[in-house]
Amino acid sequence: SMTSQFRRPFQKIPYGYCLDQGRIIRDYAEQTVIKQIIQLHQSNNGAHIIARILNESGIGTRSNGKWTYNQVRRVLDRYYREND
Repeated sequence: SMTSQFRRPFQKIPYGYCLDQGRIIRDYAEQTVIKQIIQLHQSNNGAHIIARILNESGIGTRSNGKWTYNQVRRVLDRYYREND
């Protein structure tokens, strides 16, 4: 809906980070989940499997939703872009 679009901050904060007094800083809890995602991926699990493992472990997304293939892929893509 249009209203939810306008309520969003202009800058979408990437998963693993949060806003602190206008500065983007690392979000400790989300960084921990990112580490798990990377470890699972480096043990040869694909994004579908990783999403299922997170969901079965009761680890929610930022909005406490279920993880999807695309959300896991975005975390992986950003991690490997930042750490290549």
